[in-house]
Amino acid sequence: MSIGLLITNPRLYYRVTKLLKNQDIGFVSLISNEKLPSDLSLVITTKTEDSLLPENVERLNIAADIPNNYILGRIKAHLQGIGIKGKFEKLIIGIDPGFLSFGIAVLGDDVIIETAITFDVQETYKKILQITELYDADQQIIKIGSSESFCRSQLLSLLLPYCDAKGIVVEEVDETRTSSSSLPVQISTKEKSKDVFAAIHIAMREGTSLREYNSEIKIKEGEIKQLQEKSRQLTNGQITISRYLALQVAEGKLSLEDALRLHQGNNCAK
Repeated sequence: MSIGLLITNPRLYYRVTKLLKNQDIGFVSLISNEKLPSDLSLVITTKTEDSLLPENVERLNIAADIPNNYILGRIKAHLQGIGIKGKFEKLIIGIDPGFLSFGIAVLGDDVIIETAITFDVQETYKKILQITELYDADQQIIKIGSSESFCRSQLLSLLLPYCDAKGIVVEEVDETRTSSSSLPVQISTKEKSKDVFAAIHIAMREGTSLREYNSEIKIKEGEIKQLQEKSRQLTNGQITISRYLALQVAEGKLSLEDALRLHQGNNCAK
């Protein structure tokens, strides 16, 4: 597999070639009216040249007005995503643990390379495992917000054994004002949701080690009521799960969908 470079801006072309050479990433320079090499796996280009490429060509669009570390971060992330080298020195995963939703932000050498929103603990856990396995880095750190909730406790009970076995550092971050403070980086429209915005803040803040953590799930009465309210929202007001089923969800023994099915089954059996 090879990497192609189709950039007509001379200054940007020089910057990108220097970055690639410094990282020992091989590439071929492309000319717009020439046939593309058959083994081309990725073309690094800009919006100016993008229309010159066939639709089926894997591409990474960059721009001249962004800093070198951002360009390199996007290139590394893209290369790793398609199985080519591009190792980060430090990979940080920021997690904003909300109520039945989690904001996730991934920083490779201080550059935002991926964001996501997940909607239950298992989905979040699988997403984080996928990220740690996808991106190669000298050091991987997971930073999670400090606000206590049953969702956060459930996630940590899954993450900590995995991270301990993999040598991944887990830190707790004070998430005060993470949803309202301005960021020292530019973010795209898709990264401006409240959960993702907070996760980016968490990833960029200093944290304290969570090597020792009491994984006992402390469930608040308000969280039980929130789960019952969520069950009403999901069923257009037709079902309110019992306190017992809500407690089972909070303890991680059932998903909310399972609780709804059990509630319906119990009612049908009566």
